[in-house]
Amino acid sequence: MIIRPLAGRVADTRGHGPVVIPGIVVVAIAMVALALADSLGLFLLAGCLNGLGMGLAQPSLQAITVEGVAPQRRGAANATFFIAFDLGIGIGAMLWGVVAAQWGYPAVYAASAGAALAGLAIYMRYSSDHAQTPGALDGSKEAG
Repeated sequence: MIIRPLAGRVADTRGHGPVVIPGIVVVAIAMVALALADSLGLFLLAGCLNGLGMGLAQPSLQAITVEGVAPQRRGAANATFFIAFDLGIGIGAMLWGVVAAQWGYPAVYAASAGAALAGLAIYMRYSSDHAQTPGALDGSKEAG
């Protein structure tokens, strides 16, 4: 709740990339910390890092989804974003449960770090927003 307003201001002035990219990297670091956690302190640090990373990335990813469609389709885009988000949580929990049963929770968190970095690669490949200013996706502003 603390980071979202600050991240929103950065996204509004510099584009989504400066918050999405570090956000996903921080989530990946949090997952590695969880994989290595052998104390309550490291476990709590990993939780804080995960919250920070999600607080940075998720609102901007949602905004990108909504900004990328015509105004009359924004409700459907927003709904689609959250359906996909919830499906990822639900299906991911079941799949990671199988991984945890076979290889343990450290493997789940290490693989989750890999999944976060794969998501970052997809973002970098398909989003031109990481190198542009707000409005550049719809042509209302030039890249800066």
